Amino acid sequence: MSYRSLLSERRFLLLLLGQSVSTTGDWLASVALLVFAYQRTGSGLAVGAMGFSQALPAAVLGLLAGVLVDRWDRRLTMIGCDVARAALTLALATLPPLPLAFGAAAGLSLFGLLFSPAYEATIPNLVPEEKLVAANALGATSRQGLVLVGPALGALVVGLWGPGMALFLDGASFLASAASVAAAAPRGRPVVAGAQPVDLNLGRAFAEGLGFVLSRPAMRSFVVIDACRGLGIGIIIALSPVFMARALGLPPEVGGYLTSAAGAGMLGGSLLVGLLGQRWPTGWLLVGGMLVTGLSHTLFALAPDFASAAGLRVVAGVSLATSGVARQTLLQVLVPDALRGRVFGALTSTINLTTLIAMAAGGALADILGIREVFALAGLAIVAGGVTAFSLASRSSPGGYGRAQP
Repeated sequence: MSYRSLLSERRFLLLLLGQSVSTTGDWLASVALLVFAYQRTGSGLAVGAMGFSQALPAAVLGLLAGVLVDRWDRRLTMIGCDVARAALTLALATLPPLPLAFGAAAGLSLFGLLFSPAYEATIPNLVPEEKLVAANALGATSRQGLVLVGPALGALVVGLWGPGMALFLDGASFLASAASVAAAAPRGRPVVAGAQPVDLNLGRAFAEGLGFVLSRPAMRSFVVIDACRGLGIGIIIALSPVFMARALGLPPEVGGYLTSAAGAGMLGGSLLVGLLGQRWPTGWLLVGGMLVTGLSHTLFALAPDFASAAGLRVVAGVSLATSGVARQTLLQVLVPDALRGRVFGALTSTINLTTLIAMAAGGALADILGIREVFALAGLAIVAGGVTAFSLASRSSPGGYGRAQP
């Protein structure tokens, strides 16, 4: 099923269009908030605190957010989150005192944490299973294309009109997303087998979601895979400027070009897996993508110059996008509709928490072991995730994964 097969899925395309507009606004706000924090204080610590205020809710509240998403009407949840984020962003556009801005930024992250699992859990209700790889690949292609365009657009808007205008446009983008959700997303709460509504008891719902993840070998494998992915990518993101300065003797800001190289690779990988993904089993796409990503970053640690480092980041970007699309598709197929929010929330928390741990510990390890050694460890952590994925790929049927839905 190629991208052409999605032309008949009008509701999915409308929902994706709204998300593309919203993601563009998110990049405007990302640039604006960091610039605002620096302009207001002149402190790097304040800039870091702004980023931390956005990352913390996702790291500690993912599973709870998934529980709530599974108990509520997902369409109304997404609309409510978009409206709330629009209100917060428009309030930020007034450039309030910095403590209030930190709180509003955390609120944006919290409502985004509720929106994301609801959105991911809704896609299988809009697209037939045989088109899921193409649908997820198209969504990834859109996101990666905006990685290349969004930060530059944010810098342009902030440079011409200031952070307030960028935040105002982000608020408008959330309202556009809410309109697309209202028009495209299905109504009603998730149901379990037999068309019975999800248990409204918060404690039982929480325990049921956690029990599903821990009791099934496939779900436990995903926890390990996502933890390895978070540890490896967290170090790579946080320490790229340090690698440029210490390993290659270049200005630390050159690390930004490596991020763009990885983004270009991810864009290409997202396009490729959407066009060719049906030729190979999804489990093996996950294995291959993780192994190539890990090995590329391990070799990156040995790179003698910028050209070879950039080439390896492009390869890593292609394989990372491939494994990401395969991961999302497998989860959408294997997890029952009534549990998708909780499972996506738990795994999102796993990735975000391990990423924060890696960012916090990576710098200290680089001072003790050396920057090349730490980057090699990051690559090997991702390789370990790929090895874990073999247990998923070796199962030839949905029943082999312990699939719970009829």
